[in-house]
Amino acid sequence: MTLGTRRNKTLPVILLIIWFALFLLGVHLYEGSRWLYLLFSSCYLCLIITACFYRINYAYLYFAIFLWLGYWLKLTAHTILSYPYQESTGAFVSTGASLDEVLMVATVGCCGVLLAWWIYRYFVTHSTMFLGPSSKNIAPSWYKNNRRLCLSLLMLMGFVTAVVNVIFGIQQSGLVPRIILHWPLNAVTYWLLAIGFALMTTTMLGWDVSLNKRASSVAFLSLLEAFFSSVSILSRGLYIFHVIPSIVSLCSNREIIKKIRRLLIVVMSLCCVVFFVMSLFMVAALRSYYYSGVLPDFRRVNSDSTQPILRLVVDRWIGVEGLMAVASYPNKNGALFYQALVEKSEIGKIGMYQRVAKSQYLDADANRFAFATLPGPMAFLYYSGSLLFVFCGMFLFTFVMMQSEKLVGFLTRNVFTCSLYGMTIANSIAQIGTTPSVLLKFYGMTFGFIIFVCVIQSTKRLMTRRTRDVDRGLVV
Repeated sequence: MTLGTRRNKTLPVILLIIWFALFLLGVHLYEGSRWLYLLFSSCYLCLIITACFYRINYAYLYFAIFLWLGYWLKLTAHTILSYPYQESTGAFVSTGASLDEVLMVATVGCCGVLLAWWIYRYFVTHSTMFLGPSSKNIAPSWYKNNRRLCLSLLMLMGFVTAVVNVIFGIQQSGLVPRIILHWPLNAVTYWLLAIGFALMTTTMLGWDVSLNKRASSVAFLSLLEAFFSSVSILSRGLYIFHVIPSIVSLCSNREIIKKIRRLLIVVMSLCCVVFFVMSLFMVAALRSYYYSGVLPDFRRVNSDSTQPILRLVVDRWIGVEGLMAVASYPNKNGALFYQALVEKSEIGKIGMYQRVAKSQYLDADANRFAFATLPGPMAFLYYSGSLLFVFCGMFLFTFVMMQSEKLVGFLTRNVFTCSLYGMTIANSIAQIGTTPSVLLKFYGMTFGFIIFVCVIQSTKRLMTRRTRDVDRGLVV
């Protein structure tokens, strides 16, 4: 795999200059070992370069960006500007030695990720990010004549599910379900809004592209789906996590964009921005209604208007605070990691990490609210107290993540579905650490849907092959 085409080298140069300026300020102000900060920064620079310029896997691209934002950028920004962290850091006291421990764990974990990337790149000869011969003619035969019906049904299902979820509070961010449906309907409702409807839109988007259609209707539907789901779940980030994957796929496969009129691209871009702004305001309004008077300290921290851009761009990403909290926690060992691994989510129960981090959510009513601060993957692995375990764990997380996307690409032959899946699993691993067993159910349903799509598309291939054999006289 070679470097991606770079017609315009100006932007990478500008970004490298900005990074270098931040690095110089960071290394000058860092309290601990400057050699360790240099190693830390070099590893994360390699991480972002391998992700952005060696385009082999969507999941790795998104995961590398999440890690870079949550560890390097966050620590460097706080080092330079010396403002308080938004999330709880437990018993952590900032000294040169304590910061060095955090950087050592973050560097070792990053090395595990880079090793997984290198092995995957060495053995895998094709990328899941680009259209290929296998991506053509994947739409089922019945889809072309029933396309509008499929779009209408999907839009109706998404809208109704989102509204019902808001009215009855089946699954919403930060809130204990107000109604418990018959098993497994609560989990299915959340899955549909978190990824299910988005998977359906990306599936149809891939089908439209394979039929050489402009796919503007499905693209607009994907924006509506992201808007409804984001507002319904009370998640400001969900809109981005649903929309960005399709945009990245389009940018990676420019031949699709060339078939779309420029005016339509401008209109869709404006709609994308408008829906995003609307989702922000509506989620903020609903959160204000549901969370009002519950967590005054939390509202005070998030309403601080002195550094709104930093809190939006830097502090929302999971990473370094989790390492600080776990690094300062005594008695780290295998038993502590196992306890975190098998922990289950229960109404009224305060999670283990909330006590480790001395979370600002400890005083919230756990029978009504489900607020939680998250440790992130490296902090989760560092419960063991072993750097080797962190290295091996990050290697395994990354390799399994990349291989699972390769499997999705093999089953669906759809770059849009690969991109959405890559974003979802990268985000899941970047936030892992509390009740990880929940992910098994979530990805069980996800792969159930992907296998269903594979069967539908395979049926068409079998029918086409049989017809060809009949025409050749090979089958009576």
